[in-house]
Amino acid sequence: MKVEISKSMRPPLNLGWKIDDPGDDELIDIVKLIDGLGFSLVVLNLNSWTSRSRLSGQNPPKTPSQSRIFSSDGSLDVLKNFIPLGRSDLALSNDIWSQRVVSFIKTNSFDILKTQIEWSCYVSAHSILIDLEAILAFNDSDVSSETGKPMDVLDRLVHFCQIVSSYLSRSTPTTIWLSMDFCNQSWNTWYMVYELCSFSEKLKVCLKLNPLETEIGMWQAEPVKCVIVSAGSFSRKGDKVKIDKNIADYLLFFMSRNLKVIVDCDLDYRHLVKNPVQYSVQVVPEEKTSISAQIGIRDILVSLRKIYAKLGPMTVQEHYGQGYEDVLQLPLQPLRDNLDSVTYNEFEKCSFKYKAYNTAINLFLVMCGTSCKTQKIFQNERENMAHINCSKEHTLSSAVSRVHYCVYVVGAGRGPLVDITQELFKRNGITNFTVYVIDKNPYTMMTLQDKMRIKEWSNVKLICTDMRYIKDVIRNSGTCRTEGTREDVVLIISELLGPFGDNELAPECLYGFERNLRPSDKIQFIPESYTSYVMPLHAPQIWAKIKSLFNYKSFHMPYTVFLRSCYSAATEFMECFTFEHPGPGLKENYKNQFSHGTGEEPRTSENYLERYRVVKFVAANDCYVHGFGAYFKCTLFDDVQISILPEDTENIKSWFPMFFPIEIPFPVKKSQVIALHVWRKTDPLRVWYEWAFTTPTTTAIHNVNGFSFSISKN
Repeated sequence: MKVEISKSMRPPLNLGWKIDDPGDDELIDIVKLIDGLGFSLVVLNLNSWTSRSRLSGQNPPKTPSQSRIFSSDGSLDVLKNFIPLGRSDLALSNDIWSQRVVSFIKTNSFDILKTQIEWSCYVSAHSILIDLEAILAFNDSDVSSETGKPMDVLDRLVHFCQIVSSYLSRSTPTTIWLSMDFCNQSWNTWYMVYELCSFSEKLKVCLKLNPLETEIGMWQAEPVKCVIVSAGSFSRKGDKVKIDKNIADYLLFFMSRNLKVIVDCDLDYRHLVKNPVQYSVQVVPEEKTSISAQIGIRDILVSLRKIYAKLGPMTVQEHYGQGYEDVLQLPLQPLRDNLDSVTYNEFEKCSFKYKAYNTAINLFLVMCGTSCKTQKIFQNERENMAHINCSKEHTLSSAVSRVHYCVYVVGAGRGPLVDITQELFKRNGITNFTVYVIDKNPYTMMTLQDKMRIKEWSNVKLICTDMRYIKDVIRNSGTCRTEGTREDVVLIISELLGPFGDNELAPECLYGFERNLRPSDKIQFIPESYTSYVMPLHAPQIWAKIKSLFNYKSFHMPYTVFLRSCYSAATEFMECFTFEHPGPGLKENYKNQFSHGTGEEPRTSENYLERYRVVKFVAANDCYVHGFGAYFKCTLFDDVQISILPEDTENIKSWFPMFFPIEIPFPVKKSQVIALHVWRKTDPLRVWYEWAFTTPTTTAIHNVNGFSFSISKN
């Protein structure tokens, strides 16, 4: 499928520069330097004591200013082994601290860690970047209070999480980024930290890229804020700077998610900061960059921007999904609530969907045998489809006079499907038709009436009612067809599907509508069938958002979500529920009842539309399951389909998937079987879903009797 491109350009590449040793340079000069080069952030170790002792191997002396400060209660002990970069917060304005400076912490001392976090919060740094590998390194001064012995790695990790959690729980806006290697092994460490810190929204991960092949999908579910690329990833070949292919591929993926890219190198920093006239990127165009063996920061910038340029403009889905990524939305209740004009307008923007409807309706008309382009009559070989009772020798005019199309556009909204139908009848030279436009929203009738006038719709009748109870309305309004005079082909067109297929009660609406049709009618529904699909998801960020609602009922309801931060925990999507129209059970009951001469409207038991399915998956990797994603695929007509499965959705704008959470996430191992149970339950007033996992872990059945969420039938 060709991906539809929008006209929206991507935002500028968000770049940061990590400078290990700025020396005694003024911080404001460093900020001017990164501005001139096009960086938005600078990453600095704000503790000159640790940065210089690490580089020189010696402890620098106390500054004169510190030696003049006196304290009788030991309050200044926290400043031991701490010399603030730039001498104080006055080195930069508050705006620059909060918008441009990332505080970097690399130490194996918990005391220094606390001091640097406190100082970073004090100056209101943009964020705090902590090197996790360094903090877990052995330190014999950090001992366990219970054993009196130095902590092992696991103890250090847990103690570190306790320290970090105490800061994350504060009201300060500063976020903490954990720096770790981009590899499969690091993910286990990260998830343990994330879980120990209660999945805090202010805790992010920063990945240090390397050429090793790594499962990138695992990390797309995590709150990755930025990636770090080192100078060693680049090499010069002649006058061009090359980057390792694996790292370039990783960068392309993370850049597509609008993450920050931090360059970790000093390179020609010292030269540039001392020669401010040279640090504008525009001063040295790409084709005139130095071809010496040494790679400069501007060479790296050119290389990174070339990679970013490969992404091109945003796709349609990226453009329309902006601002909705991982946002929890309550599913629509179309039978209970009338949609507003803004919502209709958003749905109508999906050109891909309406192109599919156009193709399906046109194919139906052609297969019915009234195409003006071919001037031929086609025999329809599809079972249960409208059959034109005339031979191939009949002329087009005789066929047209014989066949009458009754088109019902149900749940018409503002009429986009009516526009398509009118255009196709006109294009195919069909004049014997009536279009019944049905919607229960009285305010859409004003829009539809105005469109009839503006677009000069022909043979259109507007009906404001619930489609399930249309029979009496048709008779009372004089729109009932005269039986026996023509051969009616009945076409019912709708766009009632929700992201889980049936979750907006398309079965209840369409089966209810079908009961109002004559048993002799030749009926075709568009869509004619739809199937829901499910996939267990590793989605800690989305799960954490539900957890933050502090209401256990929140885990017992589905959400409409533009699923961005998630990982498919199984190897393939599996089918769940399928509905077909016309419904075979209803149609048989309908024929039998009329054949007995009762003339009464057939009734359907409530449990006819109930469903239960056990779906089994194979785990794709070691991960956690936080719930399952819900999607659908529908057949409009013949082989024309619409799907919102991830591999099919690049051009779909009308639907976001659904997410069904579970209260307690559980781990799975690669190749394990995952068993999911899903129920669709009904009563006279509602429809609801219940769900549970039984393999490899048994969970509670969620939303029993619809106690937290249900879809109203009225």
